[in-house]
Parts: sequence; structure tokens; C-alpha cells
Amino acid sequence: MKIERETIIILLLIALVLAPVWYFSLAAGEEKSPVVLSSNKGSIAPNETFLPTPVEVGEFAAGVVSWAALFVLVGMLYYTNQFIRVIGRSSGSIATDGGINLNLPSYLTSDGRWIADFWPAEYSTPGIIGIALTAWSTVVFAALFGLETFGYARTQFLGIYAGMMFLSIGAMTAIYTTWFIPDMVVVEDRSH
Repeated sequence: MKIERETIIILLLIALVLAPVWYFSLAAGEEKSPVVLSSNKGSIAPNETFLPTPVEVGEFAAGVVSWAALFVLVGMLYYTNQFIRVIGRSSGSIATDGGINLNLPSYLTSDGRWIADFWPAEYSTPGIIGIALTAWSTVVFAALFGLETFGYARTQFLGIYAGMMFLSIGAMTAIYTTWFIPDMVVVEDRSH
């Protein structure tokens, strides 16, 4: 995948803007003490964290988190789309203009619609390994989420475990789409 120089400059400018605002949002928060039910039972610490984040979500933190999440989401979607196209089309396409019968559903081809390029599914070893790893990762983060829910229920841990579980499911879907679903380009006649 090729990244243009302009993309890197834009990312650096975003980082230059977000870094001081994130610092101010961290400095604006106050520390909270854990809630103690009784001295012999221990404490429930819903605000216990392993990443330095603001305790209260003010204007600075809400803006930074929203914009950073949006840019990360757009970048992940772009990268996933590029990954699926590059890897999924790495093998040679089957030219369909020679009348090769692909046994596809009838709604894909008609008098005004035909398949220009077709890349069959590869069913390769990297796809199987990727599916196995992402399935394992999904199960692990789901188990951690369940244990955290029935344990101390620290909110940041719940968010991280749930986020990683859904990210693993998304990666599994991308891997399945890349290696186990054929890719095609359908062309239509357009007329007025």
C-alpha cells in the first residue's frame, strides 16, 4: 500500500493540534478516590485505569476523543478496503469476455450487465491462520470482558476489552472477505 506525502503531512498536522489539547484535558481533571464499601471487603474502583486519561470528560477531552476516533475509524476503513482489494486481487483474474461459464446467479448477468473481471477465492493458508488467530483473539477478549463484568467492573478495562473484541471480529470479517469470497467487477450499460 502506497501512502502519499500529503497524507503524512495531514496526519502530522492533526497530531500537532491534538497533542496540546489532550495535555490540557489531562491537566484539567481531578483525581477521584475509590469507593470503599467496608474495610474488610476491599474497594470497588470504577475509575481505576492503566492508561493516563482524564477522569471527567470536559470540552477538551470530548473534542479530542471524538476527532481522534473519527480519524482512526476513517483510516481503518480505508486500510481495510485497500487490504481486501490488493490481497483479494493478487491472483490473476479470469477474463470473462471469452464466454467462460462461472455458474453465477442470473441476476448478476443480463443483456445490459456483465462481469468484466472475476477473481476466484484463494482458500490459502494465510487466510486460515488469520481466521484462527482473530477467532482466538475474539474469544479471549470476550472472556476478559465477562470476567471484568462479574469482578471489579473497572470502566476503562470494560471499554478496552469490548473494543478489542469488536476489532477482532472486524479483522476476522476482513480476512474472510479477502481470502474466502470471490471478487468481481460488474459492468452495466447506461443509457438515457
